[in-house]
Formats: sequence, structure tokens, C-alpha cells
Amino acid sequence: MRALQRTLFVIILVLTANFAVWALVNQGAGERPWGGIINSLSYSGYQANNDGEQIDDSIIDSDMSFLAQHTKTLRTYGVSDGLDRIVAAANKYKLDVIVGGWIGTDAKTNAQEVTHLIEVVRVNPNIKRVMVGNESLYREDITAPELIQFIERVKRQ
Repeated sequence: MRALQRTLFVIILVLTANFAVWALVNQGAGERPWGGIINSLSYSGYQANNDGEQIDDSIIDSDMSFLAQHTKTLRTYGVSDGLDRIVAAANKYKLDVIVGGWIGTDAKTNAQEVTHLIEVVRVNPNIKRVMVGNESLYREDITAPELIQFIERVKRQ
């Protein structure tokens, strides 16, 4: 019985020592608190309870007011369904925008998106870059030649 107690004591002692050495060697590195402006953030405006409806202007304005304190540039991914209103709201708060044109599987919708994207770019001086269909090839929504045509159309404008 005494031998069993000694064996258990040694096992517990070895495990405790092993854990103590592991904890000492594997201490986490502390991150310094964030204290600067973030160069760019992606933004869609949709909220958790949105249910796919157009975003209310007051929500966009409130978000822009908040984000302007933390970033200088926003990245959007489309201009349809009222997302174009983000650009003007961002301008109100002196935010630059990298605007995106969402390209999917429907040719008619894609053409409308690109047309509207060009219109939005023309009237908003705070747009600094334009992205067209950046994930459409990955999702296999369109072919590379089709995407090139959309990009060239935007570049010509």
C-alpha cells in the first residue's frame, strides 16, 4: 500500500513539475493596445437584423460617423441595392472609398452593376480605387475573358 502511495506521489509530482515548466516556457506575448488609425476597413452596412433589405440612411450615417474616428478609407463590394449611398455618406465624413462592383452569374445584373459603378465613380471624388468582380473568378461566376471585358469597360470610363 505504501509503495502505491509513493508511486502516486511521484507521478503527481512529475506531472506538476512538467506543467509548471510548460507554463513557464509557453507564456503568451502581450499585445500592445491599439492606438492608431486603421488604414482601411471593409464595409457593407448590413446589420445582424437587416434581413436583406436596403440599409437605412441613418444607419449608414451613424456608421460613417463612428468609422471616421478609426479609419481613413473604406472598401465596399457593390453599388446595387442602395450600397452606392455609402460612398456619399463616407465623403461627408472625409473618408476615402475603394468601391467595388459585384459581379455574379447573371449577365444582365452584371451589366447594370458595372453601368451604375461607373456612374457612382463619376460623381464621387472620394473614390480612390475601383475593384470589379474581385472574387467572381474564384466562385466561377464568369470566365476570365468576361471579367476582363468588365474591367476594360470601367477603365475606359
